[in-house]
Amino acid sequence: IITAEAARLTRLINNVLDFSRMESGEKKYNFASCDLIEVVRSTAETFRPHLEASGFKFDCELSAAPIAVRGDDDALSQVIVNLLSNAEKYSNGKKEIALELAQKQSPLPHAEIKVLDRGSGVPRGSEEKVFEKFYRAHDSLGSGIQGSGLGLTIARQIARAHDGDVVYESREGGGSCFVLRLPIKST
Repeated sequence: IITAEAARLTRLINNVLDFSRMESGEKKYNFASCDLIEVVRSTAETFRPHLEASGFKFDCELSAAPIAVRGDDDALSQVIVNLLSNAEKYSNGKKEIALELAQKQSPLPHAEIKVLDRGSGVPRGSEEKVFEKFYRAHDSLGSGIQGSGLGLTIARQIARAHDGDVVYESREGGGSCFVLRLPIKST
């Protein structure tokens, strides 16, 4: 419990510090060519023990071929961790999370990382509000869900700094799907 809480508090503090750096324009990224498959795989494997210890079924589907993007692998990993953390927090007792990575060709070549859960989903009308700083859906303070309301804001800011985006999609059968889209590096 102490280890899990220490990790949660570290993520919370890092989110607040990163947000502060982004707001003041001081956040710098180390852009380089990176294999998105490897970034997603290592992030998923780092987060997997925590999810499984909490009773989650965690599926991770990755394509076999490398997907080259230009980005800061630590920052991209942070986006994935923020999305997985939200999926965990808002699971609503339905302990299923899936992480998928696929390459798309339309409208332009890009990669999509999807984090899917079977939780309560985002209330209608709040699909864009959830990306606003300090916004928390579902009266999450009253429900005991912990967090700063900065995770999705930071995820979207990092994605946009990489010429991509993070968007919300409702999930067939209930739950949420958050999608990180990144342009594929031209060869």
